[in-house]
Amino acid sequence: MRARLAHLAELKGDNQKAIELLRQNVGMPGETVWQRVRLGEIYFRTGSVEKAAEQYEAAQKLQPESYLVLEHLAELRAAQGKFDEATGLYQKVIACVPRGEFYQALGDVYEFMGKSADAMPWYNRARDAYLKSVGQGNAHYYHHLAGFYSDAQENPAEALRWARKDLEVRRSVYALDSLAWALYKNCEHARAVEEMTRALALGTQDAHLLFHVGMSHSRAGDLVRGREFLKQALMVNARYNSFHVHR
Repeated sequence: MRARLAHLAELKGDNQKAIELLRQNVGMPGETVWQRVRLGEIYFRTGSVEKAAEQYEAAQKLQPESYLVLEHLAELRAAQGKFDEATGLYQKVIACVPRGEFYQALGDVYEFMGKSADAMPWYNRARDAYLKSVGQGNAHYYHHLAGFYSDAQENPAEALRWARKDLEVRRSVYALDSLAWALYKNCEHARAVEEMTRALALGTQDAHLLFHVGMSHSRAGDLVRGREFLKQALMVNARYNSFHVHR
């Protein structure tokens, strides 16, 4: 129940309340790895990297080989600039759970490091895995494909196609954001603003969403609103430009 309430609080923009609710679960008998990771994830998204590390490391003590823990820890290490550790952790995750999102995450680390040649084979593996899965009738990776074609291997038309398919199966904050960002990549900036306005209707305080709406306003010609949203993104997470995974 607390986890659902925390998720609702997060969607409505009350990140602190979400943290307080999730903290009630940790350190209690029967606590789970997922609870620790979820709390760490919100800390990470709000720029509290050290507190996120505490939660991930506590989760690792509960279940040292959990891929859920290791992949979040890899993201955090990359954000800290500890790239060798990050890539090693992602390699370990992939050895156990060879999935498209982990291929892409490793590719993203290499790209963030400026090693595009090393990123490319992982991006290709991610794309092939996503397309194979959706070809088998799995809608789960529509969202990943929209983000992949928006940012990893840019193909604006494909990004928009998959974002629209994603929105058909789940009308969520992040599906609306994916559609808006795909529209932005297709230079449809006014429409991107419209969709981002819908995405933020609940008041969600996610720095990456705020960055998207800020960029959309700016490219649509409203520089004042664009700057306002970019400042708001920094207030939510001053480190939002550091490494992060497309989830």
